[in-house]
Amino acid sequence: MILSLAAPATRGENKDAIMIFGTNKREWEDIVFNLIPRDQLRPRFGGSKVMDGDHPDQDPANIH
Repeated sequence: MILSLAAPATRGENKDAIMIFGTNKREWEDIVFNLIPRDQLRPRFGGSKVMDGDHPDQDPANIH
């Protein structure tokens, strides 16, 4: 809904850069990983990038 309200004010080139995915990981996973290497994404997003202070044994859902 929010994007519907913002759509008229969004320029064409910006509109083309926006991708919206649902909650089904199988539908968007390949697309995202083709755009962003896994080593640049945090584990909670399916990647392998670990930042200073991260704990490898910590539940990825709790990493912010």
